[in-house]
Amino acid sequence: MKKIVFILIAALFVLKANAQAGDFTVGLKGAYATKYEGFLYGADLAYQLSPLLELNLSGTMNPGIKKTDKLFDNDSDPDRRKTSLYTGSLDLRFFLISSDNFSTGPILGGSYAKYETTNLNDNFTYDGNYFGFNLGWHAQVRVAENIKINGGWRYTNAKDDQNHHIFYVGVGYAFNLF
Repeated sequence: MKKIVFILIAALFVLKANAQAGDFTVGLKGAYATKYEGFLYGADLAYQLSPLLELNLSGTMNPGIKKTDKLFDNDSDPDRRKTSLYTGSLDLRFFLISSDNFSTGPILGGSYAKYETTNLNDNFTYDGNYFGFNLGWHAQVRVAENIKINGGWRYTNAKDDQNHHIFYVGVGYAFNLF
């Protein structure tokens, strides 16, 4: 864990030395995860490395996604479960199409997630965590000098059948960090 913190701090200083645009964005977002069939909420931190490249660190969570599955069509007692999901992602956003107020392009990065699922019928719990590879598409609109609306889609390819799509939208406040 200490190594990860050191790398992130070192990366921030390197980014400052090479930054051209200097926008730092802090924001909140909501998302929908297809595999878990639930809504997530979280925060974004983004640093614009150049007008066409942004580094994004985001986290989403939902401590109580409830879902009911019928195991069989004639099942009188469906499987009810609650899933807690916590994710963190580090992505590069490439803005292939960019103007003063609108930018869009692909996302490439990685993510880490921790989940715990409890079957509410018999209180059986299983949990796990995974690292995954992210690929997606992002768009942002600058609605005021310091306000951005972000949205997009991200696919995470992970182990143990934990692949999923996330659709998200959020709002952020942009300012010069240094």
